[in-house]
Amino acid sequence: MTPIVLAMILAQAAPVFPVAVRYAAEEGASWNQDLVAIRGLGFTAVVVPDDRVERIRAAAAEAELQIIARRDEAKPPMVLLDGSGPPSALRYRGWTAIRHGARAIAFAVDAPTPTARGPAGTSAPHLRAAGEFASSVAGSAALFLSIKPIDGARADLVDARLFQSRQALVLIAMNHRDAPQEATITLPPATPLAEWVNLETGEVAYFDRVADAVAHRHWFAARDALVLVIRRDIQ
Repeated sequence: MTPIVLAMILAQAAPVFPVAVRYAAEEGASWNQDLVAIRGLGFTAVVVPDDRVERIRAAAAEAELQIIARRDEAKPPMVLLDGSGPPSALRYRGWTAIRHGARAIAFAVDAPTPTARGPAGTSAPHLRAAGEFASSVAGSAALFLSIKPIDGARADLVDARLFQSRQALVLIAMNHRDAPQEATITLPPATPLAEWVNLETGEVAYFDRVADAVAHRHWFAARDALVLVIRRDIQ
């Protein structure tokens, strides 16, 4: 088997959902170290200045990062997300984008460079928050690249939507308000009651059977998201 064929098989077995951060270091000697640190934060892609795309490609591939030219960071299928506000806003914007069908995301956040950071691997709160979101998505890339919205989710006070892939159901519920609130999410009565898993925390969430539906109560922080996943073959 040739290396090219093997690479194609591995790519098919492990699809990548690009979640990118900007990286503009000029010192080629630091590229390998910086890109490995960026990958370690959870990102699967980097946005780089157009004139450095080819020069940095080999180092990015070694770190298992996709390269995106700066000119392309806001072009479909990439969705460019604002990096301003508190760190929690980046997670909220990321899940909102996926809820609306995003299949590639770039955060307008700069990764640290040799002139902007201290020891290798240190990062600002915004970078960490975006990286944690990227890690959640990267761990379920095949799922988020294939989910399609379906009818059935209802909620008081929050925006809930149900998705499906061939093997799983995904619930994404968003609190778009600037205040915390508790909300009840209801799904069709045939929906499995357990074992729903919180994609970000790994905790199990349970639904209770109510009249003509199943329901789950959750406390949302301001501008918060809840992402639950369950295998479709669980009864």
